[in-house]
Amino acid sequence: MLIDWFTVGAQLLNFLVLVWLMKRFLYQPVLAAIAAREQHIAAGLADAAAHLAAAHALDAALTAKSTAFDQQRATLLAEAVTAAQVQNVALLAQGKAADAAQHARAAAAISADQARLCAAVTLQARDEVLAVVRRAMADLADASLEAAMVRAFLRKLAELDAPARARMASAAAQDPAPEVRSAFVMDANQQAALTVALAAACGVQPKALQFTYTPALVCGIALRLGGWSLAWNLDDYLQGFAARSSSALLAKA
Repeated sequence: MLIDWFTVGAQLLNFLVLVWLMKRFLYQPVLAAIAAREQHIAAGLADAAAHLAAAHALDAALTAKSTAFDQQRATLLAEAVTAAQVQNVALLAQGKAADAAQHARAAAAISADQARLCAAVTLQARDEVLAVVRRAMADLADASLEAAMVRAFLRKLAELDAPARARMASAAAQDPAPEVRSAFVMDANQQAALTVALAAACGVQPKALQFTYTPALVCGIALRLGGWSLAWNLDDYLQGFAARSSSALLAKA
């Protein structure tokens, strides 16, 4: 069989043209499309990986923040509970202290009222006793008792020491109207005896001396010279007893 080389050459040329055409217009675009697709897929995967990494980072950050928030909330809650307990204890202590103070004030007020009532009743009873004693001594006063009172006052005047006589003389020099008060009306002899004794003791002038009847003085005589005075009477004893009994009663109350 004879080979037609022309036909073989033409077919080979046609094949080569076909291969070139396929490579030029089919294979290259397909390869380019595949490469572009691969690049697009790679870019998508990279973007997805970036988003996934960002999501993981965001999740980690949110988890950390949530943990920190939980810890902070637990700390604040514990502090609030502790503060509430401390405040509760303080309020209870204040309430107990206020209650105790109120009870103490009430007890003190009751005790004071009882003491005042007891003292008032006791002092009233004492005053009644003293009033009875004063009335009894006033009713019992007579001439002999009055003379005895004058003698007792003269004896007390004579028993004054030197400093007392000096103070008495100084007061007499400054007082133009010395006064002798008595619970009874003195007669001329009694007034004369007192005038002589006072002139001898402190230099009181007889004309300046005044005698005053003072019923309030229970069985007694009182001399006033300016700011200086000398007295002897039963009322002084009663007043001393009243002062001592008042002090004792109030101290016990």
